[in-house]
Amino acid sequence: MTPTHKWMPVVDAARCSGCELCTNACGPKCLELRGGLAVLTLPDACGSEEHCIGLCADDAIHMAWLPWKGDTPRGKWRSLPQPGSFAGNMDSSVLV
Repeated sequence: MTPTHKWMPVVDAARCSGCELCTNACGPKCLELRGGLAVLTLPDACGSEEHCIGLCADDAIHMAWLPWKGDTPRGKWRSLPQPGSFAGNMDSSVLV
């Protein structure tokens, strides 16, 4: 089955102060500061490494399984059940 969701950072704009700690920590430079807020500008390049979260002084970033199609060798990928399908014994840790 082709993976449908990628583990990626989500920035809470209401909490982000634009300190640039996360953008500096991002090795592949997926996060950029735009308009004073951190923005995931290159989701295909994200390696799902979570370096950006630990340095965020504002607790403005969390990781989530997001629907995505792209470069599957890069980052963590999963196939999640589509809405309305039976999840059965699926590990609840993969659900957001």
